[in-house]
Amino acid sequence: MPNEAAWLERLSRASNYRDLQEVFDSMMADATSQTDPIEFSRQIDEAISRLERERTFDQEELTATQSDYAEFRKDKSGFVGWLKRKMPFSETRKQEKQHLEAIEEQQIEVTVDNFVIA
Repeated sequence: MPNEAAWLERLSRASNYRDLQEVFDSMMADATSQTDPIEFSRQIDEAISRLERERTFDQEELTATQSDYAEFRKDKSGFVGWLKRKMPFSETRKQEKQHLEAIEEQQIEVTVDNFVIA
């Protein structure tokens, strides 16, 4: 089916909300003009499967990122490490913020994956 490759492929490349919305709009258009509901169901199942694989990948990245941050905190433990993490202009503080931002980004990706699947 020609539309299958189009929106499934676009789903694989979607990297933001607007891209996802465009894919969902295409899916809705296909749903209303569908002549083979079983094939369309199969396509929807494939889309969900791709999203679940992406969620698994994002969850693994989140776990790795959290582990890196835990290791960083362990390396910067004790009073001096704590002080370096809290001093506004220290390199350690900048590194901690980068770790926290990376964790937040991964959490957002996992949340979006869950939201889209739901």
